[in-house]
Amino acid sequence: MKSIDVMEVEMVQSIETIKDAQRERAIKILPDTFLFKIKTTDDSTCQGYAIRHLNGRDILLIDAISEKTIKDFRESGYHIKGILLTSGKVVKGIGESLQKMKEEAGDAPIFIHPLDTSISSSATKDITGKHEIFSHFSLSVHHFPGVTGGSVVIHSEINNGMLFCGDSAVGSSYETDEHVFSRPENKDSAQDFGLAETWNSFDKEFAHILPRCGKPQFDLEEAEQNDLLQKLGRSGPISK
Repeated sequence: MKSIDVMEVEMVQSIETIKDAQRERAIKILPDTFLFKIKTTDDSTCQGYAIRHLNGRDILLIDAISEKTIKDFRESGYHIKGILLTSGKVVKGIGESLQKMKEEAGDAPIFIHPLDTSISSSATKDITGKHEIFSHFSLSVHHFPGVTGGSVVIHSEINNGMLFCGDSAVGSSYETDEHVFSRPENKDSAQDFGLAETWNSFDKEFAHILPRCGKPQFDLEEAEQNDLLQKLGRSGPISK
């Protein structure tokens, strides 16, 4: 197997190191879990993630529609078992077609909520369905309408609980010293209220929260997780 451009020697959880990471260069942030930055159509930067199976060969990608990253994983001998998208906003922000992405990933299935794209497309599968590959990576998918009608967050039991929150929660900017999470700005108060209510009822335990935009946060204690969920579930503007 070729050596992929990934920091394998040690995990990187330094926010400064993640901030300065090159776009599309995979960084190991947790055991068998990688982060990589992706350029969007408006020249801003978002984040995708990859989880490697214990067999050392299979990879599951989350919000990862970077042609270079997909190519790097495949050329390194990894088998991409699926690409999970937390909303249709991910595709719009990158400007890639789902069919092209599917082909680049070796015909791996692309999972997305049917409210955000037609599941009749040969390129996509319903992310809310029962899929054996999800259990292989200890994943569960939770509908979080708000940013889009089909927005989801993805929870994995691996590494004491990882929460891939997509755009349903936004981390602090890398340009600030703050380290907080908030709901995304939404001019529709009814949609924002609905998203707050969904966060308020979320009960999965997690030690790490990994957003599509903003700083991730690692090794949360139970009290910190509860405080974060209370803030995300608070109706109206969130006080930092």
